[in-house]
Amino acid sequence: MVKLREEDKRTLSDLKSIFLIDSSGERIPVSNFVTISNSTAPQQINRENKERIIHVEGDLPASSKLTSTEMAKMVQNVLDDTYIPRENVTVSLGGENMDVGTYLPIFILIILVAVFLVYGVMASQFESFLDPLIIFFSIPLMLIGVVWIYKLTNDSFSLFSLIGVVALAGVVVNNGIVLVDYTNTLRARGLGLFEACSEAGRHRLRPILMSTLTTILGIMPLALFPGKGTESIQPIAKTMFGGLLISSIMTLFLTPVLYSLFNERRDKKNRKKEREVEKWRKEEGATEVDDDTN
Repeated sequence: MVKLREEDKRTLSDLKSIFLIDSSGERIPVSNFVTISNSTAPQQINRENKERIIHVEGDLPASSKLTSTEMAKMVQNVLDDTYIPRENVTVSLGGENMDVGTYLPIFILIILVAVFLVYGVMASQFESFLDPLIIFFSIPLMLIGVVWIYKLTNDSFSLFSLIGVVALAGVVVNNGIVLVDYTNTLRARGLGLFEACSEAGRHRLRPILMSTLTTILGIMPLALFPGKGTESIQPIAKTMFGGLLISSIMTLFLTPVLYSLFNERRDKKNRKKEREVEKWRKEEGATEVDDDTN
């Protein structure tokens, strides 16, 4: 590698004063066959996977309500309309937009695992596979609240919102657990199905409202009135606020109805079995009497 000294390449005149010697030994100035001009060039060349790469970075303005996903779509539209593809040149979007595409399947898997673990814990505690299934109908209700809160505030769903959904998967079932557990207790005391559902809803209304309101009011300032530095935490609080608010209200009405529907069918089967057992006992008793008479 041949290099000029620093003092020999400070100005354009220094470069133009360079001479080359041809095969006959004559000195030929470089300016005779080279055009020298000012231009721009990268200060350094970065490579990833043995390929040259240039990162063009930018942040969203603090006053903007756009999310990285929306901004990525706008940038992509501009590239599609104005950028002329070149050979061996590839343009791709990275940053948080790439993280959303990368981690979205992972978060979906985490939500499914969380739901499975919650179901397993409830099934072992209730010693039943049906009661946890009744409670799990409150999980889809949280999506209504999540969609509602983002539509109301005109914000967009982001990667941090998915973290709030994961947290909601284990929180929204609490009210259903309280209702179903107390309903089972009343039925064990001898109350009928309809009376047990009605009494459970009446007696557990106050504790459910107290626990729900303390959680909702606690996260409401962060969810609806964010400050500086809360851009990452605020979507989590907003997701939990909307999901808890709607699912808690609807669970109070839906869970007793589902409990009644599922257990009514089971009670009919149990009553049918009891009648068959009673009929069998009577037949056995009549057979024994006939044997004794003979």
